[in-house]
Amino acid sequence: MNDTTGSNERSLKLICTNGPVTSQIVIWNNLAFGIFNLCLTFATILLNFTTFFTYMKSKVLKAKMAYLMVTMLSVNDLIVGLTSNVLLSAVLLKEYSLRRTECLLNNIQIFLLLFLSGCSFKTLVVMSWERYAAICHPLFHRTQVTRKRLMKCVTFLWSLALVGTILSWQFIAFFDYVIIPELISFNVFLVYVYARIYQANSKSPNAENRRRPDDAVNTASEDQRRHVMLNARLAKSSCLAVASFVLCYLPSCIITNGAFKFEDDLQTSVIVWAETLILANSSVNSIVFLAKQTFKGTSTCCF
Repeated sequence: MNDTTGSNERSLKLICTNGPVTSQIVIWNNLAFGIFNLCLTFATILLNFTTFFTYMKSKVLKAKMAYLMVTMLSVNDLIVGLTSNVLLSAVLLKEYSLRRTECLLNNIQIFLLLFLSGCSFKTLVVMSWERYAAICHPLFHRTQVTRKRLMKCVTFLWSLALVGTILSWQFIAFFDYVIIPELISFNVFLVYVYARIYQANSKSPNAENRRRPDDAVNTASEDQRRHVMLNARLAKSSCLAVASFVLCYLPSCIITNGAFKFEDDLQTSVIVWAETLILANSSVNSIVFLAKQTFKGTSTCCF
């Protein structure tokens, strides 16, 4: 009983520290990151709304299932901008103004962040699997992978993320013995997926080096080459999104596990930095897909 209580107190201390804020480090840190998160909120909403709007207006993008997954990720990131970003900015600026912590708002923000982070990661897993199927098992992808099935899969995983967040919030042991092994399993799966994609792309023939006298064959070969290049480009974008997710969440994981010990005031500031980096991932995702697809100049996609 004592061990469990200690674990819960340690967990809650990371979420909210009760009492007045008197340290100048914490006060000015709250102001700086409150303003920064306001700017980040606008960037996140604008970038992800642009991605969503572009998909809804483009028939070409709707024809590609990979862009459906990009759009689902953007929807999740847009919700992050409208909820977690706004709440964190409000918490920090209110704490700066009142010189006192706002536990209720902060706890709501942390809960939403945990839930939406789970949704984001699981969406990346489905996106990566879809790219793996398209590149490594194209026949299976054409016949078995449909938009309806992808949406069912994402909806199911988002429901699991909600249940997992609620149980982790109530029972720290659930997070330790269920969520962490799940994350490790998914990461192993992602390493395998992108290793197989890399292997498949490295073995794919270069259509540009083939010389055939038949124009029809050349045209078909060129179309196939473009299709392979598009799949590879989308897989690279998905891989970058996964990498950015891991990098943005890594500091928070290190701090939560107690790998580094700081003084109380500095610990509070570091947690704010780590949360801001997590929220920045929602903007990075859109930048990855917008920049990667727009500036490479393809004739089949707009982002």
